[in-house]
Amino acid sequence: MTMILDKSQELAYQSPDAHSMRKVLKKIRSDWNKLRQEAANRHRRLQTSMELCRKYDDTRGTNLLKLGQAEEKWNVMRPIVFKKNE
Repeated sequence: MTMILDKSQELAYQSPDAHSMRKVLKKIRSDWNKLRQEAANRHRRLQTSMELCRKYDDTRGTNLLKLGQAEEKWNVMRPIVFKKNE
């Protein structure tokens, strides 16, 4: 895209209404830079989200294992019975 804008700018200087063409090209270049920056920001946010999902999945697996072990211990334990002394 940058190469196209550069070549267009070269041709604009040779055109009779160069001023208006340069103005349009400047606007296109500005819009392109904004779009490129927005795409980079979205990509960065997506990468961050993916990393958080990976961490969540790792933590979830560990916690489910610990929870399963705790449930097994709970099922094995005998209930404590309290008797009233008379």
